[in-house]
Amino acid sequence: MRVGIRADGGLELGIGHLVRSSVLANRFLEEGYDVTYLTKTPEPVADVCPSAVDIYSLNIRHPHEDTVAWIEETGTEIVVSDCYDVDTAAQEAIAGATECFVVLQYDDRHELCCDILVNGHLFGPEVEYRWRGSEPTWCVGLEYLLLREEFQELAKQPVNWRDPPETALMTMGGSDVTNTTPAAMCAFDGLDLEVDVIIGPGYDNRDQITNVAAEVSCRFNLVENPPDLSARMASSDLAVSGFGTTAYELLAAGTPFVGIPVVDNQKRTARAFKEQRLVKTVTNDDNLEEKVRILTEDSKCRRSLVERYDAIIDGDGGERIFEEIRSNVVGTHQKQ
Repeated sequence: MRVGIRADGGLELGIGHLVRSSVLANRFLEEGYDVTYLTKTPEPVADVCPSAVDIYSLNIRHPHEDTVAWIEETGTEIVVSDCYDVDTAAQEAIAGATECFVVLQYDDRHELCCDILVNGHLFGPEVEYRWRGSEPTWCVGLEYLLLREEFQELAKQPVNWRDPPETALMTMGGSDVTNTTPAAMCAFDGLDLEVDVIIGPGYDNRDQITNVAAEVSCRFNLVENPPDLSARMASSDLAVSGFGTTAYELLAAGTPFVGIPVVDNQKRTARAFKEQRLVKTVTNDDNLEEKVRILTEDSKCRRSLVERYDAIIDGDGGERIFEEIRSNVVGTHQKQ
């Protein structure tokens, strides 16, 4: 059986769409499915997604038409879209060309036309979706959170608790599109911590980060795209992060963190985390240095956050989505 995944990523877009969809790609590959990425950004897909997937470079001027033509030509039975560009008209065309169409959409910007809707965000159940035709199967909320395999395992393990804290981690995700890292590093000035600063594959501010590391009084380790990111998160006593994919990975790792909503589409996530008391959130009017210092010095606060993380994350979201997709396909065949 063949699966098509429609997703893009890169320096401007970030790589969150590729990271999340890769969780499903890996699960399909494990079951022997043929998986092809349909994308306008083939190089980032090759860098981020499983090496066993095929890559089809879409016509940049007519990506929706090209997507549908490819589906019809190959007879692809399952299509997954994690792409804001796939609007209602495109969804309707894709849904008509395949047996099971799955949309990962995290807001209500497009009226839906799909078989399954996935939104694993904390705020997922609050989104008021509209749809055409039959109502989709709803996979919303943290129980459908897509975590990479290493973080799925971390979510099932006991947390490595240590007080006083000795290590910290900073990450703005796969790409620091707002150049937040250099300024945020200054929040650790004077703290007795060893801090891993993660430089993702889409970062273009390495020189600025290096300069700050030389000027700020803290022990920084500048680490480029580490293959052991999950282990580094798990061994860190606290972190500073954006509210993209890495925020949820920190939940799975059990690492309390100060969060910065660095782009507009992260603000809703930040609000949900703050409302459920899962993070020390920072906005433009807040003092990041003060928040980091409080989290470093207040062991009761850190412990409380860790316990809340452990209670809400189980790491099985990808498996639940996979089973919903498989059930949908089986149901379609039975109807035929």
